[in-house]
Amino acid sequence: MRGGTPLLLILLGLLAVTFFALLLFADNGVILGMSADSFAHLGALTALLVLFSAGMFRRGERISSGVTSALIWIAIGLALMVGYTYYNG
Repeated sequence: MRGGTPLLLILLGLLAVTFFALLLFADNGVILGMSADSFAHLGALTALLVLFSAGMFRRGERISSGVTSALIWIAIGLALMVGYTYYNG
């Protein structure tokens, strides 16, 4: 196994536990002190974090290369959001 694989497996296991808890306890309305909707949003954000971190650290390149790529994509996303705001403004 490479160095990043155990971290990815831990994060995926945490994500599976999150969604399993949501399936079991969603009827109560509260999971770990959070509303079921907030807990579901947390699970979705965790899934995105796992996706981006796996893509960033998978290549075996320097971390600065992954951070640079992430910042470029963030800038593209912000430009699209600003353009959409002015277009529909």
